Amino acid sequence: MLKRGGRVVLLFISLPSFPLRLVIPPIELFFRMKCLTREQYLAFPGLQLVRSFAGGFETLVVLGKQVDGEGGASRQ
Repeated sequence: MLKRGGRVVLLFISLPSFPLRLVIPPIELFFRMKCLTREQYLAFPGLQLVRSFAGGFETLVVLGKQVDGEGGASRQ
């Protein structure tokens, strides 16, 4: 559990947009994994920051408990 004002930083392999999306199914099959979709990580509670890298293959997500008076999420 996070204390008030605490943060968690997560790095995900995410599903990029077209046309890069076409190479994902063989990668998922080979590594027996499932890439996170944009809708899934945007639904996380306490979302404070989202940044995508490497053409959308990697997504950095910061979750946290807000302190009273703190602003909302910054999403790209």
